Parts: sequence; C-alpha cells; structure tokens
Amino acid sequence: KWDSLDAKTRTNYLRERPVLARQIKSKLNDPSLSILDRYTIWDDDNCFDLDTRAKLLQGTKISDLDPLIRLRELEQLTAGASHENAMLFLELKTRLEGFMLVILDRTSMACPVECRSPYLDSKIIDLAFRISPELKFAKGIEKYILRRVSERAGFLPEKILWRKKHPFSGPIETWVDNLPPNLESLLSPKRLDNYGFVNSKFVSQIYKEYKTGSQDREPRIKHS
Repeated sequence: KWDSLDAKTRTNYLRERPVLARQIKSKLNDPSLSILDRYTIWDDDNCFDLDTRAKLLQGTKISDLDPLIRLRELEQLTAGASHENAMLFLELKTRLEGFMLVILDRTSMACPVECRSPYLDSKIIDLAFRISPELKFAKGIEKYILRRVSERAGFLPEKILWRKKHPFSGPIETWVDNLPPNLESLLSPKRLDNYGFVNSKFVSQIYKEYKTGSQDREPRIKHS
C-alpha cells in the first residue's frame, strides 16, 4: 500500500520502477478498485497490458476468449479475505505455479541441480495466510518476517539479509537482439498466420519497434 511506505521507499520506487510506482500511486490506491482490478494493474508491469493482449489476439480464433477468466474464477474464492491475502492468493495460484516454479524446474534440470522449495509446504502456507498483513509488509519491506527471524537466529549476515532484492533474470534483451535467422523466421507473418492464435501484423509491429529501439528499454525486455 502506497500510504504505508516511508518517503525514502517511495522515492526509490519512483526512481527504479517509475511505471509501477505511478500505477500504485494513481490507481492501486483507489478504494473503489476490486481485488481483480488491482492485481491486473500490478501484473501489467510484468507482461502485456490488457489493451496490448487484445491487439495480439485480434482477428484470431481465440480473440473472443476472456484473458482474465482464470483470475475471475480465483477471485471468487477470496471473498472475506484481506486485501493483502487476496492478492497473495492470486499470486500463488497464477504466477507461482505457472511461471516461477516452471523456470526453477527447467533451469535446475538444465544444470543439473536437484532443487527444492521448502516454503511450499502446506503447513507453512497455511501459517503464512494466518499471519497479519501488517507484519508481512512491515515498513514496506518484503519478506519482513523471514528477514527478522533469520537476523535473530544468525542465519545470514545483516548486509545480505537487508540488502536490495536481486531477481534472477536471463539476458532476454541480448538473446532477442541476436536471434539467428532460423529462429527469427518463426516470427514471420506467414509462419504466425499458420498457427492462427496471434495477430501476425501486430507481432511484426512489436518486433520491429523492439529491434529499432523505438520502445522504452524496460517494456522492450518484458514484451520479448
């Protein structure tokens, strides 16, 4: 919640994540927005916004499908939950199972490394949803309880416990900038029209904007 963040944290967000910060400040703080509206606005910082998604599907076999149908079904299960827990539930049932765990599984197998996710134990998840939201996001700090427990137990040095979050991201921009011809051909209108599930002209437009640099750097990376 924007109002719960101190001045320094707000300044950092505005500098480092300007698009998301503006959305939080102007939209997410609107009490009239539903949980689904809030989650969709927040999620748009990480992928295509709804307008772009609609253009991608325009004129295709699946253009009439509701891209939010899964979220609408899940939102019905959050009735009576706090705002924070409802958002976490949507995150748990969508991004975690459909994106984060998939990447973890693929990258660990590619190394090869046996990887486990201990915090997905059902007892830990049940406990997490019973904990007060004010403790989960204390002072606008993510993973606040975990950091404090680790600090008291001496698991990790303080400089690691309280440092800025470092996401694991692949060099997507470099990959897309250096696609070999045989892979670039997969984005050709002829090939995409054969699939029939995306608007080939709009894909070509996005790819051209990406290659020419007419898109801002951050969206370009995400759109890839």
